[in-house]
Amino acid sequence: MPNWCNNNYAVKAATKNVLNFVNEGLKNLGMETKDNISDAIRSLWDGKNEVTMATFRPIPGTFTKYDTTNEKMRRGALDWDTKEPLFKSDDEYETYCREYDEAVKYQEETYGVVGWYDYNCLVAFGCKWDCDVALESFCIDDSKGITTILMSGDTPWYFPDLWLLYIKKRFNLNVYVSSHEEFNGFNAFGEIDNLNFLWGKEYMIENEPVRSDNTSDEEFCEAYRSFLDNLIAELHSKLIDCVNKSSVDSDITESATGISNNNKII
Repeated sequence: MPNWCNNNYAVKAATKNVLNFVNEGLKNLGMETKDNISDAIRSLWDGKNEVTMATFRPIPGTFTKYDTTNEKMRRGALDWDTKEPLFKSDDEYETYCREYDEAVKYQEETYGVVGWYDYNCLVAFGCKWDCDVALESFCIDDSKGITTILMSGDTPWYFPDLWLLYIKKRFNLNVYVSSHEEFNGFNAFGEIDNLNFLWGKEYMIENEPVRSDNTSDEEFCEAYRSFLDNLIAELHSKLIDCVNKSSVDSDITESATGISNNNKII
């Protein structure tokens, strides 16, 4: 099991740029794009769609069709689910081997990596797997033509820095992140290309609960859960501060006039 990172993301930019970002997700899901930013956001995150990082940066088919991360399968390989042989004949197996070798060559020449693992980690996302991107809330300032979207999602071992840098450049967005690694390897917050890192024990030592002989398991676990909840809330607050101080002239607040952290669309 990985160490999971608890992440919040914010994008803030001219409404037309944010609309392009959201419409890219709609297009990649085979849905109708929208002219209105509010309609686009509500259509994409409608509670039915599975919105992930790949919704905005699709994984090329070569990495999903051929598992070149792992070694070439043997002639007698079995289907994972049915346990039936994958290859019914020598001809099928020879075709698979040829296509596998061609895929390895194509991936290396086209993307500079071989296999979905390296593609996800080194090219597309910055972490091992494609992960969900949930909508927390959004704020549209029609008078200034600025839209802000707050999103969240857990990722394995590290926050998706390459994905965030990609959407920043691809759609001309201001992009922000706060991230807490669950075993306190690091905490981070700020604009994606100017992050503040707060490393594990160095940062946590002041308020981290210390177990005494008189503390029960239940009491210590509850104290530590509360401590981590407060830490994540502090990082979220730092994220909001960074967004509000950004050069795009529109504010997020913790009230009904902007973004609140209560999973409600405003």
